[in-house]
Order: sequence, then C-alpha cells, then structure tokens
Amino acid sequence: MAAPFDEVRFPAAIGFGATGGPRHQTGIVTVGSGREERNRNWSAPLRPFDVGGTKTQGQLDALMAFFLARDGRHRGFRYFDWSDHSVAGQAIGTGDDAEDTFQLVKTYASGGQTRTRDLVKIIDGETVAARLGQLDLAVYLDGTPTAAYSLDADTGIIVFTSPPGAGVAITADVFFDVPARFDTDELRPRMIDRNETDGLIYDLGTVPIVEVRL
Repeated sequence: MAAPFDEVRFPAAIGFGATGGPRHQTGIVTVGSGREERNRNWSAPLRPFDVGGTKTQGQLDALMAFFLARDGRHRGFRYFDWSDHSVAGQAIGTGDDAEDTFQLVKTYASGGQTRTRDLVKIIDGETVAARLGQLDLAVYLDGTPTAAYSLDADTGIIVFTSPPGAGVAITADVFFDVPARFDTDELRPRMIDRNETDGLIYDLGTVPIVEVRL
C-alpha cells in the first residue's frame, strides 16, 4: 500500500531561508591497520530540511494549517528546495527512431565522477514565488523547442508524440519540487515578541522536513 501523498506544495515563502541539502548514508569500518572500509548504503542521497526558526503570526497560521492537513508525518507533499530546484540544457537522451519515452533528470559532475538524479514532481506552467515567476518545462530536439510530447508531472516522464529521429539530441530545461514529509508529529511555537508591522512573533525551534523516495 502506497504511503499517502498530497499534490500540494509546502508554502514556498515559509521555506525561503530554510537549511537543508543532500545527505548520504555511509558505513565506515576502521580495521586494525587504521585503514578504512567504506560502504555506500544508499544509492542516492535524501535531503533533510529545517523550516523552523522565527515566524510571524501569518506564517505560523499558514504553517499550522498545512501541518494539520498533512496529519504530521503521515501525508507526503511537494517541497520547493530554494537551493536546488532547476536545471537548464540537461541532456535526457538521444533519439533512435524507436524510443518515445524519456525520464527527466539532473546530472551532477565533478572530478570525473557523475551522478544522475531522476527528477519527479515537475513544476510546469505555474508560479512558485514572485522571485521566480513562471516555471515552465522546455524540451528541445537538437536545440529546437518542441511541444510534441506529454508530461507526467508526478514521475518526470515525458512521452513524445512520435519517436525522435536517430541521433537527435534531446535536452530540457526543468523546474522541480522534492517529494517530502514532515519529520515530526508536533509543532511547539513559542511567542517571543510583538511589533506593529507583523504583530506577534514566534520561535518554532526545529521543524524538520525530509525527502521521501517514491
């Protein structure tokens, strides 16, 4: 039975300024000589975030409503990672006159090592925040934009109306969310101040959110 997931986004304005990023899980054993044996336990990292800290009354109201509607840790949701949410000119495949289905991905490369991340929860034709404006998926065949495809925004899979020709480079500009859930079952706001502009001010401490695998 699949865990419940709501196709709604955690309020991006509240997530602005949050801490978080990729976390691996590595097993390390130090042998008698002092050398290490290292084992990569996860094939890909998961991303934890902390959206707590100081909030206005309006921000607390929005966070409280979102938290209660998700039943704490029970229901998943979309999370906009301000530090890593897009890629431009990403190669997603090469045409062969037969294959019409391709996964949207993002490639990270450094020092001869390459890691490819499958992108899910694609953002297309909507506004996340005024700072970014419209977030539209764009797909190109040999550098020429095309609209001859359908998108499954949940899985990040695109299907072309007809298979791209042999040798055609397929690239994309992509904006994406992270599938996530709260990693706590309680909120504990503490009123710490008030001012004329924002009214009551609260300290929420830590409010952890964690990426989930789908």
